[in-house]
Amino acid sequence: MTTFTWDKLLCDKRLSSLVNNSINKNKEENKVSFDSDYKRILTSPAFRRLQDKTQVFPLERNDFVHTRLTHSMEVAMIARELAMRICDYKKSELTSYKEQICRIVESASLLHDIGNPPFGHFGEDIIREWFSHKFEECLRKVNTEREKNKLDKLAIDNYLSDLKNFEGNAQALRIVTKLHNFFGNHGMDLTVGTLNTIIKYTRNSKQSDNQETKQIVDKKIGYFLSEQEIFNKITTETKVGRSRHPLTFILEAADDIAYLTADIEDSFEKGVTDFDKFKNFLKSFCETCKLNSTHLEELKTDIADKNKEHRNVIFSKIRQYMIDAAKFSFTNNYTSIMNGEFNQDLFKGSHSEGLHEALSQFSRKHIFNDKNILKLEVSGHTILTFLLDKFIPAVIPPEPVSKLDKKLWKLIAKKHVNVYEECKKNITDDNELLYHRILMVTDFISGMTDSYAHDLYLILSGNEI
Repeated sequence: MTTFTWDKLLCDKRLSSLVNNSINKNKEENKVSFDSDYKRILTSPAFRRLQDKTQVFPLERNDFVHTRLTHSMEVAMIARELAMRICDYKKSELTSYKEQICRIVESASLLHDIGNPPFGHFGEDIIREWFSHKFEECLRKVNTEREKNKLDKLAIDNYLSDLKNFEGNAQALRIVTKLHNFFGNHGMDLTVGTLNTIIKYTRNSKQSDNQETKQIVDKKIGYFLSEQEIFNKITTETKVGRSRHPLTFILEAADDIAYLTADIEDSFEKGVTDFDKFKNFLKSFCETCKLNSTHLEELKTDIADKNKEHRNVIFSKIRQYMIDAAKFSFTNNYTSIMNGEFNQDLFKGSHSEGLHEALSQFSRKHIFNDKNILKLEVSGHTILTFLLDKFIPAVIPPEPVSKLDKKLWKLIAKKHVNVYEECKKNITDDNELLYHRILMVTDFISGMTDSYAHDLYLILSGNEI
């Protein structure tokens, strides 16, 4: 059994330096490296675009609801507080690493949703659905024309699993290691410690999922096959292999706390539900809850206290209860986490397990079926399906065939075309190059803001000129 070490987990080498075999710097320079990560993320266009990406509710001008940007900032705030409390509790092991740990979880929090396509998580479903049901027909039509011209058929059987399992987490790693051109061809060129923390899942699309393995890290794909080598380099440096980086548990818990509370608060502001209905739901849930409901029972008492029942006070209490639970779970399972054996989220079995489930069930029952959310999802389906219908057939042939194809190629953002052109220098297999051309389109479309995707759809469909 191998125990992780913080010196390796907090590796400050940058992606570019793994090629150059550079030597680790001293601890003071190490801290500056992680600060630099934070600055690079905060000033990147990809991070700014989160301001115009839906969290749950459709974005409106002058509205209060959370965007992916404000959500990510709240996750960073919660992750830092949770990390500080864990470090303060585990003083002998973590005091000397506290500053680096806190900065890494902040940076990783800002990045955790950066790979999400427009229109919330439903956008991921749309892309997966398109490649599962429409791609093969598009490819068949192109191959029919190629046969007429005595050209070899194209196929991407070895890579189609990536697209049928499209995942925002995998796209995030692709963005920060390839698509954002900070320096050279290494994306933001972040430190290995920060990069490993954002890798929530550690399998690729060829490996078995958690239905078979029962491992939390296999629930979804964590990277595309195009980033296999990068994944290997990162996890070799930190020595975590296919286990989850310890700080990823903190990131995941902070994300849960942020979205479970923010979605409900937003629903009050939108008039979808109200605070009284929420309080009544919690009271009734307490009566039937079979999970650990210690914090849920305490919250029930808080709600009954006239001095504490104000909405802001209650939601502050919820966050603190859940931070307490996550801290206790991390420190109580510290050895298992550091051995790469911990196989559940930090809330399972904790004092907040019942509270976590209550918040989840309230959102599913009273929020996610709101007509405005459903309208957004239907609209998003129409828009993203249209864009995929237009752009994917245009890039299946190695070069544009028609005048329309040439125009569509020119509409793809230059930085995405440049990434494909770099691939061409090292890849000669036609089918692998097809895979990278398709990634060029999914990079382009998934990187769009809600507004840009909507506007481009209106223009290309001829509905607005």
